[in-house]
Amino acid sequence: MRKIPPYCRRAFSLLELSVVLVIIAVLVSFGVTIGTSAIKGANRTTTIERLQLIEEALALFQRANGYYPCPYSRALTPDDATFGLEARDGADPALCATSGSALLKLPASGDAIVYFGGIPVRTLGLPDTYAADAWGNKLLYAVSATHAGVLGSYYTTDGPLVMRYGDRSGTNYTITTAREEDNTNAAGAAAVYVVLSHGADGKGAYPLRGTSVAVSCGSSTANDVGNCDDANVIFYDTAFNDGSQESTFFDDFVVWKSNHLDRIPTTLGGPGAGCSSSCEMWCAPCANSPAATPSMICDRHIASTSPCEAQCIYAYPEDGVLCP
Repeated sequence: MRKIPPYCRRAFSLLELSVVLVIIAVLVSFGVTIGTSAIKGANRTTTIERLQLIEEALALFQRANGYYPCPYSRALTPDDATFGLEARDGADPALCATSGSALLKLPASGDAIVYFGGIPVRTLGLPDTYAADAWGNKLLYAVSATHAGVLGSYYTTDGPLVMRYGDRSGTNYTITTAREEDNTNAAGAAAVYVVLSHGADGKGAYPLRGTSVAVSCGSSTANDVGNCDDANVIFYDTAFNDGSQESTFFDDFVVWKSNHLDRIPTTLGGPGAGCSSSCEMWCAPCANSPAATPSMICDRHIASTSPCEAQCIYAYPEDGVLCP
């Protein structure tokens, strides 16, 4: 049998190798794209799940104590003994402590005060990882002073925080409403707390193991800059958009709460002293918002802690859905 000399054996040509390399590059690129999308989706899901559990923990804390916990300083890391523990004022336990820009208070409308800091996960009985979002940045917790330690005022006072929807530099709507004595609503401050993830870009956030903001807000006109600066009591909870248009960019995740559904007047057996008999009717349908703001619709459900509880959901007038 004749042997073929080694130098006569056929190998791949440069053209064939090039084609193979191109195919491999396309497959790798496709796989990276799918993997990146999957990771993004997983991070979003993880962050949403953490925020939902934090909401539940805050609700349990409020029911047990009659108010919400204070924040902790975002300059602390998990290695610090007081990390994740609410910071109370040593001289007056009814007040929250403040410490520079990492844990601060801002005056809101009138005499209302809002405290800014981290979510006190250890006080709430949550793992340290829940102090941050899936991108490793601490969650921001802003809470009204009159709803974080002053027993009784939780039920008698509107929240000072404002939530807005829409374009920060263009048309936007205030989606929080203050309940009036005549059972009407006026757009304005009403949220008692806000918990915020700064999203994948991390602008304005403290890393979980960092002691200061890692990525500044900058001069961007993006919608999420409205949640970035800790400079006011106005927050945005608008449409998610991580596309290429800077003006509508918004990758934050936000949860917030008002105390309207808890303000049952004393005439109906509730703790809401100061409300008239028509204020905060238990199980009554939500009143419509002014025409210039989104209308509210109601979703009733049975809760184990009370015979009936209503939850207000906001919708735009063009949806054609109003309260019954």
